[in-house]
Amino acid sequence: MSKSEENWNELSDKERSIIENKGTEYPFTGMYNVFKGKGVFVCKRCEHPLYSSEDKFDSGCGWPSFDDEVSGNVKRIPCLLYTSDAADDSLR
Repeated sequence: MSKSEENWNELSDKERSIIENKGTEYPFTGMYNVFKGKGVFVCKRCEHPLYSSEDKFDSGCGWPSFDDEVSGNVKRIPCLLYTSDAADDSLR
């Protein structure tokens, strides 16, 4: 169960950058990249359950990777693909 907004956990500047501004850590530096513990990964701010350790895998990219999320708890945003127009090198 998530905490209500008035009860959210305080965040460090680094945590705020990652959670609020979609920032990231350098690859292969975060403590959860090679973390093998069992359980559920929750949001640092509101403690909302996000991913199960059973769905974590080593993608080799330097960040924790999951092939599934806690049902209904993660908003997926499709990636936009851009192509270069050969005539004038503009993106579309």
